[in-house]
Amino acid sequence: MNEQKFQKGDAVTIRPFDEVDMADMGRLQKSAGVCYGIDREYINERTDRFYRVAKHMKDNGAHVYKLENELGLMVPYCWAQGMLYSANEESTPEPDTDGLFGLLGI
Repeated sequence: MNEQKFQKGDAVTIRPFDEVDMADMGRLQKSAGVCYGIDREYINERTDRFYRVAKHMKDNGAHVYKLENELGLMVPYCWAQGMLYSANEESTPEPDTDGLFGLLGI
């Protein structure tokens, strides 16, 4: 398991069911249709939204989070770290090395 990745207030998105990182699930369970007690469809329906971490806990060897939506309302269920992506990492563009070298005159 990785060190705690998310802090209260961090922006996150939910990973699609098939991309759940089992290395960050601790002893929590994933089956063909359920991950950590949450249905595959429920998870997949929320992958295109942004959330904020409202609370951090530990459960069965995994970092677990309560999330809130853009209105500040709590999202049902607890979400394990392996079920989440950092929203900040996904939105970081690749560096423009051609533009940088042109700017520096190299």
